[in-house]
Amino acid sequence: MAQIDLYDRNWDTVFYDDFSSYRTWDPQTWISSDGKWKALAGNWVTHGGQYEHQLYQYQNCIFNTADNTMRLVSEYDWDGDIPAHNYSLPSGYGGYPNPYGQNGSGVDSWYYFSGEIDVRDMPFLYGYFEIKCKLPIHLGSFPAFWLVGLSEAPNNSYYNEIDVFEYSNSIVDADHFDDNYYKQFTCGIYCDNDNYDMASHARKNPILPIGNSDLRNYHVFSCEWLPYSVKWFVDGQLINDYYVRDSIPHHPMNLRTDYAIDSWALLDHNPRNVPIWFGSDVMTIDYIKVCQLNTDCNAEEIITCQSDLDNFDYAVKKDIKILPSSRSVKIRNTDHVTLRATDYVQINNSFQVEYGGEFTVIIHECPCSN
Repeated sequence: MAQIDLYDRNWDTVFYDDFSSYRTWDPQTWISSDGKWKALAGNWVTHGGQYEHQLYQYQNCIFNTADNTMRLVSEYDWDGDIPAHNYSLPSGYGGYPNPYGQNGSGVDSWYYFSGEIDVRDMPFLYGYFEIKCKLPIHLGSFPAFWLVGLSEAPNNSYYNEIDVFEYSNSIVDADHFDDNYYKQFTCGIYCDNDNYDMASHARKNPILPIGNSDLRNYHVFSCEWLPYSVKWFVDGQLINDYYVRDSIPHHPMNLRTDYAIDSWALLDHNPRNVPIWFGSDVMTIDYIKVCQLNTDCNAEEIITCQSDLDNFDYAVKKDIKILPSSRSVKIRNTDHVTLRATDYVQINNSFQVEYGGEFTVIIHECPCSN
């Protein structure tokens, strides 16, 4: 099974960025010329603590006009010798990062700087999310492409995420260290509906159609999120799917990609004295794309002639009836037609699909994005 059908005209591209049109920047937020991409400012960390040891800096999100890519660059800075960094830490995290943190716990051991970008002011409810990128795979690398949602619940908040992918090269257990086992590519859902009681769903370490080291080359990672299913793909090949509706997020989420540093690469969590990564590396992004299904779920459509089909307003309908009047309605040998409805598609009388043509009917609930 492949990712979304390019011939399925019910899908519309609602966001696409190939990083080819940037000219000027807001130096505080790295806003792109169209106002949709931002890197986080230097005094805020989206996630981290004892598990991740990076400060996201706008200087580490580089819009490379030489090859039209976004480069998220991670740098190691033990003692502040990299110029022009903003070393302002979030409130409560003290002064300049040190290698051991408070009381040797490592909790405050930030001395890596890296990049993170969000699609701002454009939350998505369901859709298809795709990135073409090259990944860093050194010890401690933790790049990801994911959807994150934070919504209000009674007297509390709840947190959800859909990971299109995470890659983690970690040292987890001194007695079971294996150079390959802990190089993990994962995808799945984290869902919390009650007081941050996190549950993992569809979490999987799939066997990739490519080798670990090949992740340094360009590959396409994608995810289709609908109310009743989530499917994950690598280079168009299905690697994971999930159909438990109650455990699938059903509220708008923000799209994010980041290059984090896993704490297991650092001194305070290195069980076997494995050489630690003290270098600079990059996650290179060629493009990011988001598609959503057109929805007109209250409409009842009737196709009575070829012109009706040729001019069909492709969207998820309530029902579709193909009822030819005096002449046949046909799918020609070069046509690719997909009809989607929530209730039914009815076909009567003279309907034809010529040899070589493709005709698909999909019945599913309304994936309303409004």
